[in-house]
Amino acid sequence: MIIGAGPSGIITAVRFKKKGIKFDIVDKGNTVGGMWDISRQSAVYSTAHFISSKTQSGFLDYPMPNDYPDYPNHQKILQYIQDYATKNQITDQVKFNQEVTSIHKNKNQQIEVEFNGDRLQIYRGVIIANGRNWYPNEPDYQGPFEGEQMHSFHYKEPSQLIGKNVLIVGAGNSGCDIACDAAKFAKRAFLSQRRGYYFIPKYVFGIPSDVFANKGPTLPTRLEQAVFQFLLNKILVGDVTKFGLPKPDHKIFESHPIMNTQVLNYLGHGDLTPKPDIEVLRSNSVKFKNGTIESVDLIIYATGYKQLFPFIKTDLLPQVNGLPDLYYNIFSKTEDEIFLVGYMEADGGLFPLACLQADLISGLIARNLSGEQDNWDRFHALKRKDFPDFSGGTNYLPTERHAYYTKSEVYQKKIKNLIKKFG
Repeated sequence: MIIGAGPSGIITAVRFKKKGIKFDIVDKGNTVGGMWDISRQSAVYSTAHFISSKTQSGFLDYPMPNDYPDYPNHQKILQYIQDYATKNQITDQVKFNQEVTSIHKNKNQQIEVEFNGDRLQIYRGVIIANGRNWYPNEPDYQGPFEGEQMHSFHYKEPSQLIGKNVLIVGAGNSGCDIACDAAKFAKRAFLSQRRGYYFIPKYVFGIPSDVFANKGPTLPTRLEQAVFQFLLNKILVGDVTKFGLPKPDHKIFESHPIMNTQVLNYLGHGDLTPKPDIEVLRSNSVKFKNGTIESVDLIIYATGYKQLFPFIKTDLLPQVNGLPDLYYNIFSKTEDEIFLVGYMEADGGLFPLACLQADLISGLIARNLSGEQDNWDRFHALKRKDFPDFSGGTNYLPTERHAYYTKSEVYQKKIKNLIKKFG
């Protein structure tokens, strides 16, 4: 069974169908697209665009259309996913409005899945492909606040900002997007961040940044960091502290890239005011750690998501430090019938990586169903003793978000070798 009819679930379903593997695919929504369907409650908002460019971001077997812009908006991404599902005749196979409420093993050690709290079905295996961004991580600041507060998960469109003093907490890609909306539509706009980041332009010398980065030779990590840090600091962006932002406390590429330099324009024009971390919330205002106090009507917390799987027992998906213990960000270390697709963060587009994950899973299962039990056994013996490193020598920040962070080029090379050997 495949959980989720977003990109990762559809990718997996396509591979299963091509290899003749029987499957059910379910989604608690009512259409294909996952979080890119903003008619359902999701992490995507009306002004969202891809942060990786179209040529680096599409499904491996279905490039994005030539007439798409370099950085498509959410509507085009949704259409792209739906077109891919339709082309491969997957849409009609999806069972919509089916929420998985429990996955466990029964007394006969069979995987039993509960739907909508009442219907049970037994499966040989489960693919969890419902995405990472469903459970908001909301900070707990001291003090009462009488204004409106929400997580970015509940932000949908700029009309929510009009006529208000708006504070955005968190300068990730979503936080910066919403801050740009606030700079244009709010009465006053503030951006609070605890640490400094590098802001990478979407274009370098007229070329999408990821295309530019992939055009040159592969460099050792330290040299690559030195080259791009020089480009950013001396040519493309400059010193971000001149915009009132904190200096990054890490090297470039050691955190998820912030693909947004528009926010710097709004800071430079005074339409957006930078602020440090919050010290305390007051009834109608916020005091910051630099001692300044601002009147605020609405706080939007762009503070990420908790990585939760409330529908599966932890004995089927064991955890280490509160996160699933996975091999290649895919395989449960203890259960050979539990798989995840798309559960990772990377320095490039996710769709190509999810394609490779689905290639490996479908290849393994197809060979096992054809009688190659030895191949299955050898792989699962390997996963229990192999601890691959996908960092490429980059020292990622020690945060929950970066716990599964991968360097795309390294991950692709290693998983392709695994596919060649086992899939």
